Amino acid sequence: MSLWKLDDPNSQRDGDLRRGDVRGGVMERARALLRRGEIIAIDAPDGFQYVCDATNAGAVARLRARTRRATRPFVLIARDVDIVRRWCIVSRDEERELNSSPAPIVVLPGRPGNESPKQIAPGLATLGFRLPSAAPYVLLLNHLDVPLVMTAGDRRGDIASHLLEPGREAGKRLNDGGSPATPCAVVRFMDGEPRVLRPGPAPVTIDLPEGFEGAPDILAMGGERDVAFCLVKDGQAILSLCHGDLGRGHPGPDAPRRGEARRDDPAERTAFDEYIRNLAKFRDHYAHEPCVIVADPHPDYRSATLARSMPRRLAWVQHHHAHIASCLCENACSLDTPAVLGIALDGSGWGSDGTIWGGEFLLANYHGFRRLAALKPVAMPGEAQATREPWRNLYAHIAASMGWDRFATEFAALDSHAMLAAMPHRTLQAMIARGISSPAAASCGRLFDAVAAALNLGVARQFYDGEAAARLEAIADRTADAGAERGTSYPFTLSSGSPRFLDPAPMWRALFSDLAAGTPAATVAARFHDSFARALADTATELSRSEEFRTVALSGDCFGNRLLFEQTTRHLTAAGFVVLSHARVPCNDAGLALGQAAVAAARLLPRKVGRRNVESVVA
Repeated sequence: MSLWKLDDPNSQRDGDLRRGDVRGGVMERARALLRRGEIIAIDAPDGFQYVCDATNAGAVARLRARTRRATRPFVLIARDVDIVRRWCIVSRDEERELNSSPAPIVVLPGRPGNESPKQIAPGLATLGFRLPSAAPYVLLLNHLDVPLVMTAGDRRGDIASHLLEPGREAGKRLNDGGSPATPCAVVRFMDGEPRVLRPGPAPVTIDLPEGFEGAPDILAMGGERDVAFCLVKDGQAILSLCHGDLGRGHPGPDAPRRGEARRDDPAERTAFDEYIRNLAKFRDHYAHEPCVIVADPHPDYRSATLARSMPRRLAWVQHHHAHIASCLCENACSLDTPAVLGIALDGSGWGSDGTIWGGEFLLANYHGFRRLAALKPVAMPGEAQATREPWRNLYAHIAASMGWDRFATEFAALDSHAMLAAMPHRTLQAMIARGISSPAAASCGRLFDAVAAALNLGVARQFYDGEAAARLEAIADRTADAGAERGTSYPFTLSSGSPRFLDPAPMWRALFSDLAAGTPAATVAARFHDSFARALADTATELSRSEEFRTVALSGDCFGNRLLFEQTTRHLTAAGFVVLSHARVPCNDAGLALGQAAVAAARLLPRKVGRRNVESVVA
């Protein structure tokens, strides 16, 4: 490996740096290597950032192999918006966001006909682009007419052929202006607004709503993946950067199987170490001494384990209640706001009854919640394996809705039948029947996995969380008839009782019948999205007949799906509901700590006498 250093740029003005006037030809040599298909590592205090030419298929393939990121979408960085437009459709608002400080990643729709992005984001219809802000990228991209792939990694010598290492003064500029390896914000435009999917390195400060005056210092720990913590101080909630996945206890694509020894994952180790370091930095910087520490009640979350070790009063906030409280807080709903219907959709969360939740209709505000309805629980055969292998969820849904034998008789010609027939489905049936490693889960994420598997989207195994659902969204043909006008809607049923269960069983027969009739997968995907969004709105309408609410709050990482979010919002609005959603705070678990903090503050603050609140309607 050749060790390169940037010459001391102290004598140059920022304007000169942006024009690429650097002594010694270092950047010219780097650009020549990139054009030859080499991978370059850019050094920074918090790790390496690996870059290669995004138009060089061989270089991208080598980078994938060496970083062990088989299908994970790569981020692209380009010199200017004109280059971005060659790859993506960019609106004026999206251009403004790309040019904003501190240069967020903006998720953009790919330009039809451009084949290059297939190797950058396999199976997806979007690309994440950003413009350069840190000095090395400004200099490097100045004379490059192609975007670069950029991906962070640990300091290994077997990934890149060359190292670009800033000198002392350049390093100071990097640290002041944003290290290239520091996670930046991810933004996606949905329903006409920029919505943060991952917070940037700077804290997000939210003024607490009316009624939270006098809230004491509180520390909320967040969850287990996409983890951010939150401090309450002087009437404000301060949300940290996102630390990634802490690892233990999370049944994600890379979780170990039952009985396996856990791998020593440097990424998880680094995420947890960084999480602990930043907790200490924030508490020191804000002179923060919490009177209570709040955590998710999941028994295996590392954040909760750390909370138990701290010498402070400990409080627990249910996962999906925290999601809805986060949405209320961001939308400035007062402490004594009446209960809303919170629709919280994600992969999994520890339910208050000890089961797996993930498709929830909660009557909730800061003071409490009641579970009015949920997706009907379906087995997750293999537990964590079911989050990695979508076919397991497809089989479980078939077994729950019609049974394998009936499916095999009626839909034997489908590709999904051939795929499942080649899998050990009889073993799964025995596991489900005997209750072995097959917990029931009311999970929206697993439903989307199952539909993706039914459409044979090539995700036998997920290499990152949400891959199958992202591919399902990507193929949905938004110009196709979604079924509403011609009556081709996939039905869901809502049970009676408490809680009520939204059952996708009748949806499956309609979906398989469409496939058997030769309906394109893109149309089926679009019809599923629209039908599910309609079912959510219809459930809200049905629940409102017996409960007092006209406001619906949407939260959970499934609402990072643009198609689902926009259609659900449209159907709810058409039904007469006021819809609250996220913008500055992520809808996923990176925003969870804000809700935890708000619920804890509500428990500690005195109630207003005579003001009707959630206690009269929520158990």
